[in-house]
Amino acid sequence: MHVQPADDDPIIAEIRRFREEYLASFGYDMDLLMEDVRRYAQKLPNRRVSYKGERRRPTEEPTT
Repeated sequence: MHVQPADDDPIIAEIRRFREEYLASFGYDMDLLMEDVRRYAQKLPNRRVSYKGERRRPTEEPTT
């Protein structure tokens, strides 16, 4: 199986391009970007993930 390097992957390139355009649309101001993310999240209340259980600790891998 041939694995394509991430730098040559068209999907990765598209995600990076979107990320750059999205950040640029807020003038690279993270406070403005987070306001937008919060506004968007409020429009989709049923898509939020909440975790109310105990935090699990990673289990140790069995030694063989």
